[in-house]
Amino acid sequence: MDHFMPHGFCYLWTPRLLWLHVVSDSLIALSYTTIPFALVWFVRKRKDLPFDWMFLCFGLFIVACGATHYMEIWNTWNADYWAAGWVKLITAGASVVTAALLVPLMPKAVALPSPEMYRVEIDERRRAEAALHEANVDLENRVALRTAELARSNAALEVELTERKRAQEELVHARKMEAVGRLAGGIAHDFNNLLMVVLGNSELILTRLPGTDPNAANARDISSAATRAASLTQQLLAFGRKQVLQPRVLCLNETLCGMEAMIRGLCGENIQVAYVLHSELGNVKADPGQMEQVVVNLLLNARDAMPKGGWLTVETENAELTEKPSRHGAEEFSPGPFVKMTVRDTGHGIPPELFPRLFEPFFTTKALGQGTGLGLATVYGILSQSGGYVSVDSEVGRGSALSVYLPRVELPEPHAPDVPANRAMPRGDETLLLVEDEASVRKVTRQILENSGFRVLEADSGKRALEVMRGFDGCIDLMVTDVVMPGMSGRELADHARQGAQDLPVIFISAHTDDALLKHGVEQSRDTLLSKPVSSEELVRKVRRVLDERRPA
Repeated sequence: MDHFMPHGFCYLWTPRLLWLHVVSDSLIALSYTTIPFALVWFVRKRKDLPFDWMFLCFGLFIVACGATHYMEIWNTWNADYWAAGWVKLITAGASVVTAALLVPLMPKAVALPSPEMYRVEIDERRRAEAALHEANVDLENRVALRTAELARSNAALEVELTERKRAQEELVHARKMEAVGRLAGGIAHDFNNLLMVVLGNSELILTRLPGTDPNAANARDISSAATRAASLTQQLLAFGRKQVLQPRVLCLNETLCGMEAMIRGLCGENIQVAYVLHSELGNVKADPGQMEQVVVNLLLNARDAMPKGGWLTVETENAELTEKPSRHGAEEFSPGPFVKMTVRDTGHGIPPELFPRLFEPFFTTKALGQGTGLGLATVYGILSQSGGYVSVDSEVGRGSALSVYLPRVELPEPHAPDVPANRAMPRGDETLLLVEDEASVRKVTRQILENSGFRVLEADSGKRALEVMRGFDGCIDLMVTDVVMPGMSGRELADHARQGAQDLPVIFISAHTDDALLKHGVEQSRDTLLSKPVSSEELVRKVRRVLDERRPA
């Protein structure tokens, strides 16, 4: 082990010199030890510093420097220079690392804001606060003005909200009526097929029984009940807008005059009926049978409102409309000329709370068993399908007025064809192709046609009908087909059949349909449509008429 002399020998153990160095090194070492603690405290308090780790490195460097001064004091009395060397080496390493890390940080340190910059920023913030205060004052003034404007517009907004609520209620009502109409149409479709079987078989039974047979009366009752049930389903179809119309140009004045005797009979002797008909009333395009049904339903509604008698007035006039006269009717409205028919009564009137439900199916204020609740609903359905509207004006105790609006057409009314006096059931020997997917309907229809002398080929689908046509050697004179069938519709079947026989006449029979293709087909002159249930006489006469129209002269 090397033997060195402590630093005291260098100082010749002179007390004043020795203590000068010891005190100085002690103060320096103590300061170097205190500074890192101050830096650690500073970094902990200022966590926003961008490079706080540099302060920690600098603190470690100062601690190392302080350690060298502690070693100087130690070596004054103890010659431990190796330890002092290692301490200095550690200090040198810390110095080099600190210098290496500090130099690249100089640009960032220089970029730190100066006190002057802080003063400028503070001044700018003060100016911004002043501007913000002015803006707040201006905003408060604007808010006050806007509040006044909003107060003035509250009345208009309330009106708008009321109109929107009314429009929403009308939309909900229209959707509800449409849903009920779809349901009613679907029920009527299935029911008409059943009535076709009941009505046809009862008529077949009547043809086989002598008039004196007691069973004939029962058969007539069955036929009559089926006919009344068919009338009820026709009202359901009218409300559901599922009927296929066959409109023609007509004058409501002539329709009313033709129904005068029936109208007076319906109203009874205790009700006085008056007509106020416009002398130059325009024409409308509508289904004549359905217009008669509208008139009858309105008259019955007015009659029932006057159980003790009163006055019933029927008025017609031309009208120019610029907006919908009522929400009850066609969805799309086109301004222009209309024909208006009004039925007034002096009955008990309608309470306002019942107005929203007047045209709902099965809604009635009559006693149980005195009404079906389909009268006004049927009127609504017919007019909706014909592009028209119906409105109600009523006051309790002062009567009601129901008005019908139909688009006016500038077309002449066609001359009604003469009705032949001979009403005997026609017959024939032609060959007919009957296409019907319902077996019971197909069976009774075939029996009706065969009883009138026709030869009938049958098929239960469109595909089977085409096979029958290809396999039949003779000539098929007429095809009678259902409209809605699985796989191939009656319309498609007719198109396929006419590819081989272009002049083949077709009679469509349907319980109901709203298919646009069928509506187009019905308007073609070579096609005819019958609505189920159809009576034996109507079916045979229609077949005979279509065949005769296509018979060469």
